[in-house]
Amino acid sequence: MEPVNNINSFIIGMATAYYAIMSYLMFTTKNNGSTRLKKALAWIFLYWTISNAKDLILTFPGMYSQKNLDMIIVIDGWSAITCMAFLYELTRPGWITVKNITKACIPFFIYTIIYICFPTHLTICFITAFLTLFGLYITIIGYRNSIAYMKHIRSYYSNIDDIDISWLRKVFLLAAAGLLCWLFTSISGNIFTDILYYIASVAIWQIVIHHCRKLKQVSISETDKNSSLQAGATKQAPAQEERKYSFDGMPEKLVEGEELYLQPDLTLDDLAKRLNTNRTYLSSYFSNVIRKTFYDYINELRITQKSIPLMKSCPGNTLEQIAQASGFNSLSTFRRAFKKITGDTPSIYREKNL
Repeated sequence: MEPVNNINSFIIGMATAYYAIMSYLMFTTKNNGSTRLKKALAWIFLYWTISNAKDLILTFPGMYSQKNLDMIIVIDGWSAITCMAFLYELTRPGWITVKNITKACIPFFIYTIIYICFPTHLTICFITAFLTLFGLYITIIGYRNSIAYMKHIRSYYSNIDDIDISWLRKVFLLAAAGLLCWLFTSISGNIFTDILYYIASVAIWQIVIHHCRKLKQVSISETDKNSSLQAGATKQAPAQEERKYSFDGMPEKLVEGEELYLQPDLTLDDLAKRLNTNRTYLSSYFSNVIRKTFYDYINELRITQKSIPLMKSCPGNTLEQIAQASGFNSLSTFRRAFKKITGDTPSIYREKNL
């Protein structure tokens, strides 16, 4: 088992170095992303640097004992707060406050005190069960929050390239695998799953870093939350009579008549100002009358009114040129929208129809 122990030591050392470097870069490098989120990640990586460095102690001769393993489980449990803080700050910008973090720490203080007073195997089983349930809880809540956040940005923005967090799905899958590895390692002390846990953890945070470098966050007000809930209730009860709006039909005439959909960064706020109304009321109109999110409505117009006619009239144009002329900020977004609306990718559509 010595070669395996050496590999485990190497993996822990590499993970520690990774978190230390990422923490340093987050603290010192300026970018176009969210300052709050960047600061949060910097502190999170600093914590994980210390946490992983602590695990190196177990690789020393004579240190791999049940007592030390139990202490590691107790200490490692606190890392769940960093995952919770990141997920909540990402999907509910502004969540990280002293008050919220203090409240999140309370159960961890309690189980730590319990272990100090009763350092038994039964206590460790209780702590392991709590941490497993807590991990599942923040994963489920984080997933629900991410869905609500995506609904919000699709309701208010026509370009979501820099605010899209749909990549979190990959993180949740890896997080579930990492949680299983941690649970199995905590119960059995298996070195192989311990190695997989460190690899999965690094992979998760690398995905996070990759997508958060230039991520821009948007706030969700209480009014917008209530509007989203009302929209959801309306969708579940289609037989309900549609609401009457003072500007009925005007949003469509304005967007289509003046070709506002060709503006790459058009937002619901922009349209609301043109109509002398507020964005929440206008968002309700899109949900209850047009039956589409603002994002889907604008992209459908871009594809049907500009992209497809442009393909037919200018067959020599590249997809990049068509995407840009249609109001899309990126080729990837254009392709996704095109396939969603037509059922084919732009290339295949060209082959079939031109």
